[in-house]
Amino acid sequence: FFYLLFYLFFFFFYFYFFFFFAVLPFGAGRRQRHAVLEALALVEPCARSSSPLRSSDPRAPEIRFSLEGASRRAS
Repeated sequence: FFYLLFYLFFFFFYFYFFFFFAVLPFGAGRRQRHAVLEALALVEPCARSSSPLRSSDPRAPEIRFSLEGASRRAS
């Protein structure tokens, strides 16, 4: 019985903490949100095309993120 109470307590604590108090570090500050909105405002609109742009399309824009240091460069 006590194990059941422990698991229920742990589940509700986990649910309550992580779903109500967890905050993503990105865009948490006022300046960060302003920078994100400013970057989105600078995106140029384009005319609608007849076919949707797919990720495999060579015209598709691409952003690469890396957690490695700046010393390693792509050739």
